[in-house]
Amino acid sequence: MCGGRSKRQLRKVFCDFNEGDKFDRFFVLFVDGVPLRDCEPSNGEHVVLYQDDDDFKVLGILSFEPIEVLGRTEWIATPDWDTLVRTLGEEPLSPSTADPLALS
Repeated sequence: MCGGRSKRQLRKVFCDFNEGDKFDRFFVLFVDGVPLRDCEPSNGEHVVLYQDDDDFKVLGILSFEPIEVLGRTEWIATPDWDTLVRTLGEEPLSPSTADPLALS
């Protein structure tokens, strides 16, 4: 569970992009149906974020920060929207070996 992967692969994290704050940080995060906080995340860890497999993927960075709308400190993901790749299922529409999202 919790996204078994090799050391070179980025962890694939489900992200509810409807649950974020004004700083573009998202806090509803799961790995294989398990809450991210139970999967031993690391501050600064790079991950692949997705909401639906047939929509898009985007690189993100994890951090443990206070979230005002939740009133507590929580694991959050901050996407790098410049890395967004539209997908069709698990296949990128424009695969490229230089694209880190095409390899995950």
